[in-house]
Amino acid sequence: MIDELTEQQMIQLISFINSHKKKGKTAASMKGVLSDYANADFFRQEDGAWERAVKQKYDNT
Repeated sequence: MIDELTEQQMIQLISFINSHKKKGKTAASMKGVLSDYANADFFRQEDGAWERAVKQKYDNT
């Protein structure tokens, strides 16, 4: 999932984490905040994603 982030999205995520660390937030509380932004559709797509990617990459070789 993190490989799919654009450079701008990665910068925003790092900035978000750093700002919450400065406020004394724990990793668990940050995970809770980030889960508010999670896309449940992506979780369903994750199942079997690696296998599909390998097949797509090497099926035609």
